[in-house]
Amino acid sequence: MPQPSSPSFAALRRRTFLPLLAALALPALAACGGTDESASAQAEAPMRDTTAPPIERQPLGEVDRLGAEPFNLVMELPWTTNRARRDSEPAAAQAELRELETLSTDDFDRVVFTFADFAAFPGYQVHLVDSTTVACGTEEADGETDEEGASVTLEGDAEQALVVRIQPARTQAEGSAVPTGQATIGQSHFVEGGLICAQDRALVWASSVSQGSEIRVLELREPHRLVVDLR
Repeated sequence: MPQPSSPSFAALRRRTFLPLLAALALPALAACGGTDESASAQAEAPMRDTTAPPIERQPLGEVDRLGAEPFNLVMELPWTTNRARRDSEPAAAQAELRELETLSTDDFDRVVFTFADFAAFPGYQVHLVDSTTVACGTEEADGETDEEGASVTLEGDAEQALVVRIQPARTQAEGSAVPTGQATIGQSHFVEGGLICAQDRALVWASSVSQGSEIRVLELREPHRLVVDLR
């Protein structure tokens, strides 16, 4: 009498694998259900506000505005410890510096550059440096300064300097009333300095400073004026 054949190895493997697969599927489905609950909880949770707070500006008083009418002020960079920079217009004519003055208030020292109105407002770079040796080179395309040329060391015992680099710009070609070279400024923050470089279509004004770490920049029109404050 013929004997029933034994089940093949492949059949045994299928019989064993299918129940095992079903058993594994149950916790997987339970895990999926937990993911849905977690996603629902995250959706109901309030989103964190990542909006940067607005810059707080204090209204400019009469001293802050140089006595000018409000419409003369076209740009204000509030007090900051960062570098302030304005790019010049492409192929711009050189701005002509007509007047340069410094003054002091109870809260800050100020330097004012007044330009003729026939040229566009020049580009500038304003920053504090931890040195009193200032390069006269012009600003490069990447914002750095070409320091391979001449440099000027400010007099006095201060260890910091405020540097204002303006380009393209020049002093008046003839009969200039703008003083060049160093002089004692002797204000609360400004110590020794002046218009130390006038070359390569750039003007560099610098002063050693006794104290102060924040700068403010204002731009005014009629006439063009660049105002730099230090406190």
